[in-house]
Amino acid sequence: MMRGLAILVMAGWLLVAAASPAAAGDVCGHGCSPCNVRYVARTVSVPCWETVDCTVMETAYRTETRTRQVTTYRTVPETHPVTRTYTVLVPQVQTKTVSYPVCIPTTQLVNQNCYVPVAHWQDVVVNYAVQVPFYRTVTQHYTVQVPEWRDVVRNYCVQVPVWRDVQQHYTELVPHQVTQQGVRTVCKMVPETSTRTVTRDAGCWQTQTIQVPAGCGGCGHCGHCYQTICKQVWVPKLVTEQVPCTTYRPHYEQVPYTYTCTVLKPEPRVRTVRHCDYKTEMRSAPDKICTFRCETRSRDVQVCDYRTEVRSRTDRVCSYRMEPRVRQVPVTTYRTEMRTQDVQYTVCVPQQRTVNETVTTYRCVPEQVQQTYTVCIPYQVPRVVQQRVCRMATKTVMVPVCCGCGTCL
Repeated sequence: MMRGLAILVMAGWLLVAAASPAAAGDVCGHGCSPCNVRYVARTVSVPCWETVDCTVMETAYRTETRTRQVTTYRTVPETHPVTRTYTVLVPQVQTKTVSYPVCIPTTQLVNQNCYVPVAHWQDVVVNYAVQVPFYRTVTQHYTVQVPEWRDVVRNYCVQVPVWRDVQQHYTELVPHQVTQQGVRTVCKMVPETSTRTVTRDAGCWQTQTIQVPAGCGGCGHCGHCYQTICKQVWVPKLVTEQVPCTTYRPHYEQVPYTYTCTVLKPEPRVRTVRHCDYKTEMRSAPDKICTFRCETRSRDVQVCDYRTEVRSRTDRVCSYRMEPRVRQVPVTTYRTEMRTQDVQYTVCVPQQRTVNETVTTYRCVPEQVQQTYTVCIPYQVPRVVQQRVCRMATKTVMVPVCCGCGTCL
């Protein structure tokens, strides 16, 4: 590869040397005269690119289905009784005596020195400045707009209406009576006879004889005299019997009927309407135009200025100074005492218990299963591809060679 590149570089250099302008005069570049130059045929290698067909081997894959024996495991449950001993924590309430400290407060009054602010008032003369207004008259010049009216004739355009009769086509909805068939739901009450159980009172009035107190000799207060009277008493007798009962239930049915309705049908009509057009007319009318001119006038105005005056006033100023005082403040001290009390607490006592349980265990049983699987098998496939190939072709070129100076190639 390197040799081919070197040949290419040498051939290119020879071609450039043969085509350069120096070949017409100084060929070698060392001052040789043209009479000492001769041309020699040289053979050089020139690269030629061509596309050739090459056969390459590619790897292809085909799938095959195969069968193999696979061992699988099936889980078989087995049940057997088991006696299990377990521990449970049973709570028990117990009592113990505990000691605890308490703080007992004791309050005493203690004298305490302190400073309090005492107010003192005094009169102080304070100077202050005020702005005193005073007025003065000043002549002020101002400009006013004076209106001036003049009569002019103004032209304007008006739209004059022109009426004309136009035939207009329109559609009017005309009512028509149409008879149609319909179905409506009619409710009828259908009687049904049923039996129900009722209880009625089939009693009667009976005459009973009773003894009531009666007067003796006209006193009526002894209570040892009675008389016999009769009274009517109702004796009830409840009788249960079956009574026929008629009830009505609604029965709905579809009944066809004929009804008349009004339908609006469109009909074309023609009517004459008044159509208004407008035409433009030029008219003129007298008008007044107001223009303004500027006039300069003067007036006297009052201007208010201020001057500063210093005045004085007497203010009461309050100042504070600290004076010592004695006050009594409560001071609380605490002393610690130990006390006891009975406290109930719960402890968990472990106990052993036994229980009979049914335990299910699982055992794996191997089984032979026939399994179908697919495999990919590689194989070589020839394929023709096009490839660019560089070949060195020989070419004869005429190269100038100088003779006589001894410095040329």
